[in-house]
Amino acid sequence: MSMSAIKVSTTAPRDVVVAGTAARPGGAVQTRLPVPGLAPEHLPYVTLFGGTEPGPVVTVVAGMHGCEISSIEAGRRLSVRLEGRVRRGTVIVVPVVNLAGFFGRTLYFNPVDGKNLNRSFPGDPDGTASERLAHAIMTHLVAPCDVVFDLHGGDSVEALDPFMMAERPPGMPMNLAALQMAEWFGLDQVISGDVSGAMLSEATKLGKAALLGECGQQGLLSEVAAQRLSDGVENVLAHLGMIDPHPDRPELLRAAASRPVFRPGWTWVSSSHTGYWLPDPAVQCGRELSEGALVGTIRPLEHGGETVEIRTPHAGRMIFLVSSLSTSPGTPLYAIAHPPEAWPGA
Repeated sequence: MSMSAIKVSTTAPRDVVVAGTAARPGGAVQTRLPVPGLAPEHLPYVTLFGGTEPGPVVTVVAGMHGCEISSIEAGRRLSVRLEGRVRRGTVIVVPVVNLAGFFGRTLYFNPVDGKNLNRSFPGDPDGTASERLAHAIMTHLVAPCDVVFDLHGGDSVEALDPFMMAERPPGMPMNLAALQMAEWFGLDQVISGDVSGAMLSEATKLGKAALLGECGQQGLLSEVAAQRLSDGVENVLAHLGMIDPHPDRPELLRAAASRPVFRPGWTWVSSSHTGYWLPDPAVQCGRELSEGALVGTIRPLEHGGETVEIRTPHAGRMIFLVSSLSTSPGTPLYAIAHPPEAWPGA
């Protein structure tokens, strides 16, 4: 796969403007994302890093969910480490886009309106807090850029096996630009999926080279996970010629020969019962399971009630597994990715 899969502009940094603030060639400048109707304390901080030469515009968003701590730390590190290093193009970094969820320490949802921000795209300027925020993200951060990174990790009740995700563009079988970036990012597997209402999906529809990275789990701060995500972004920036590889860690620049495993999709399984969720002790994230394998049981709250077995709908790899004891109809239990396939176009 050639670099031509990624279509980038040669935009001058001074022409990249967020909320009236222009990127500064050779420097960094911070502003707040304008979201009409959102409380001032919930307006995300945005840092623009300008190069000395025109080049691509890259947006990095983290903190879509307030308890995905390692990915937020990765965004924070990038918002500091990139200063003075961008020599071509512009990098826009938002370490925590859902500040209400971050300070509220809420699972999945924005506490202001009870909605999942990453199911609220493309948003609505006249909608609820999450819909307004999603619309502002699309308008000011996604629409002007060439490349989008969406950094995530396991929420406070999710054990997780690190992965990347690339959405399918409308009318196309595969997102070649996102797969090219996945080769450079550095995690071990990439899933081709479709998540309705997600930023990744809407960015892909706009023709952006968009990639989601998931690393870290159970709302814990992991040095390894934060480093893997921030390193992944830097790897892609270096391959695009926007920054030089880190002088102390030249091994980070991965070659295409070290491609991740490609998985053609996944299945997200939610509960249809109320009770105690007890994953099978033998099932852990990263394990390959056969079709019909027992994942866990839901035990009733009342004595004498029915115990429900939860089994896999198909063979594949356990990607995330909910570790909370409580479950109710509609809440997630686990996600299983399909078995690997050959790399598209290889």
